[in-house]
Amino acid sequence: MLDLLRLILERAGYIFSGVQDGAKALEMMRMVQPDLILLDLMLPNLDGAEVLLRKKKDPAIRDIPVIAVTALVSPFDQIMWKRHTEIKEYVTKPFKRQDLLDAIARVLAEGSGVHATLGGETTSGRETTSGGETTSGGETTSGGETTSGGETTSGGETTSGGQTASN
Repeated sequence: MLDLLRLILERAGYIFSGVQDGAKALEMMRMVQPDLILLDLMLPNLDGAEVLLRKKKDPAIRDIPVIAVTALVSPFDQIMWKRHTEIKEYVTKPFKRQDLLDAIARVLAEGSGVHATLGGETTSGRETTSGGETTSGGETTSGGETTSGGETTSGGETTSGGQTASN
């Protein structure tokens, strides 16, 4: 999953880095201070719920927006996670490349007050973090497994990443 996310995000103009578990994700978030987190809800060691709880208690990272990237596909899961956490968007695996990029653009635009469309040409200078990975300076991180050929991913790890593309 990390390799696929790296490919997708770097082609869209992001810089990518990643980790594969929740504890490492929290460490990276604190060090990098990304503008966005892509979080897999089913991480090893610390799962997504625990990552969100610890993030919420940490003043240094609690205001960073989160996109869930997860294999939890039921509408019930989506409603419960979005209603009871600070998750801004919910992207289910397997996902289409453009769906992920569009979710990132929407969340980053929401935080900046700028209308964002994706094409990979313009960056807003904001960082994105996801799952268990964090990036800074335009970097994007992600973790997990990759299935399928380039546009669709599935797996249960976390991605986090760097700059925000807004066009």
